[in-house]
Amino acid sequence: MNRWSWIPDTPKRPITLLVGPTAVGKTELAIQLANRWGAEIISADAFQVYRGMDIGTAKVPMALRQHPKHHLIDVCDPTDSFTLHDYLIQCRDLLQITDHPWVICGGTGLYASAVLFNYDLNPPSLYRE
Repeated sequence: MNRWSWIPDTPKRPITLLVGPTAVGKTELAIQLANRWGAEIISADAFQVYRGMDIGTAKVPMALRQHPKHHLIDVCDPTDSFTLHDYLIQCRDLLQITDHPWVICGGTGLYASAVLFNYDLNPPSLYRE
């Protein structure tokens, strides 16, 4: 089974994942690749989702987030809960709305793994009624 089977027309929509430790150049490479391929970027960073947490998260400045377009940055307040399930729902929605390539970039390996391996976060209950 194709691991991307939940994404319609996958062959037309390549997805590149860039993950790794802080300050190794992931974002710069993601921007270069996205510009070359006409792709958009999805952040895979557990802290960049929070508005106002700019120091220490190395967010792309607002003025540079439009070309190429960046997603899942500043989507909630620091007082809000944002879970892996929330990330997967929003990421899957993004991956299904357009037919261009995607670059998923960040240092939160769990986010990238959840997308890559299509985590099911609604497993059946172990308890039977």
